[in-house]
Amino acid sequence: MTKAATQPLDPANLCRECGRDTSPGSGLWVNRIYSDSRAICSDCMYPDKCFMCEAKPPIDDEIVCEDCYNGEE
Repeated sequence: MTKAATQPLDPANLCRECGRDTSPGSGLWVNRIYSDSRAICSDCMYPDKCFMCEAKPPIDDEIVCEDCYNGEE
Protein backbone atom coordinates (compact mmCIF):
# COMPACT_ATOMS: atom_id res chain seq x y z
CA MET A 1 0.00 0.00 0.00
CA THR A 2 1.38 3.42 -0.92
CA LYS A 3 1.63 6.40 1.36
CA ALA A 4 -1.03 8.25 -0.64
CA ALA A 5 -3.46 5.42 0.00
CA THR A 6 -2.83 5.31 3.75
CA GLN A 7 -3.02 8.99 4.72
CA PRO A 8 -4.15 12.29 3.18
CA LEU A 9 -1.56 14.86 2.11
CA ASP A 10 -1.02 17.81 4.44
CA PRO A 11 -1.09 21.02 2.35
CA ALA A 12 1.81 22.37 4.45
CA ASN A 13 3.97 19.54 3.10
CA LEU A 14 3.32 20.36 -0.55
CA CYS A 15 6.04 22.41 -2.24
CA ARG A 16 4.68 25.93 -2.69
CA GLU A 17 6.40 26.20 -6.08
CA CYS A 18 5.77 22.86 -7.84
CA GLY A 19 3.19 21.19 -5.58
CA ARG A 20 5.18 17.99 -4.97
CA ASP A 21 4.81 16.14 -1.67
CA THR A 22 7.70 16.85 0.76
CA SER A 23 6.35 14.85 3.71
CA PRO A 24 8.33 12.05 5.43
CA GLY A 25 8.69 9.08 3.11
CA SER A 26 8.34 11.17 -0.06
CA GLY A 27 12.07 11.32 -0.78
CA LEU A 28 12.02 15.12 -0.53
CA TRP A 29 11.73 15.45 3.27
CA VAL A 30 15.44 15.82 4.11
CA ASN A 31 16.29 18.64 1.68
CA ARG A 32 13.21 20.82 2.05
CA ILE A 33 12.92 24.23 3.68
CA TYR A 34 9.90 26.07 5.01
CA SER A 35 8.85 29.45 3.72
CA ASP A 36 5.61 31.20 4.65
CA SER A 37 4.37 28.06 6.47
CA ARG A 38 4.78 26.03 3.27
CA ALA A 39 7.60 23.74 2.23
CA ILE A 40 9.88 24.27 -0.76
CA CYS A 41 11.49 21.17 -2.26
CA SER A 42 15.20 20.99 -3.04
CA ASP A 43 14.61 21.30 -6.79
CA CYS A 44 12.74 24.59 -6.38
CA MET A 45 15.24 26.08 -3.90
CA TYR A 46 17.73 26.74 -6.68
CA PRO A 47 15.80 27.51 -9.87
CA ASP A 48 17.19 27.21 -13.43
CA LYS A 49 16.22 30.82 -14.26
CA CYS A 50 16.54 34.09 -12.37
CA PHE A 51 13.68 34.69 -9.93
CA MET A 52 13.43 38.37 -10.96
CA CYS A 53 13.96 38.54 -14.73
CA GLU A 54 13.31 34.85 -15.56
CA ALA A 55 15.75 35.13 -18.45
CA LYS A 56 19.25 34.30 -17.24
CA PRO A 57 20.64 31.53 -15.03
CA PRO A 58 21.15 32.51 -11.39
CA ILE A 59 24.50 32.96 -9.69
CA ASP A 60 25.71 29.79 -7.91
CA ASP A 61 23.67 29.15 -4.75
CA GLU A 62 21.45 32.19 -5.42
CA ILE A 63 18.02 32.70 -6.98
CA VAL A 64 18.89 35.78 -9.06
CA CYS A 65 21.24 36.35 -11.99
CA GLU A 66 24.32 38.57 -11.80
CA ASP A 67 22.56 41.53 -13.44
CA CYS A 68 19.63 41.45 -11.01
CA TYR A 69 21.96 40.84 -8.07
CA ASN A 70 23.87 44.02 -8.99
CA GLY A 71 20.65 45.99 -9.62
CA GLU A 72 21.17 46.30 -13.37
CA GLU A 73 17.81 44.82 -14.36
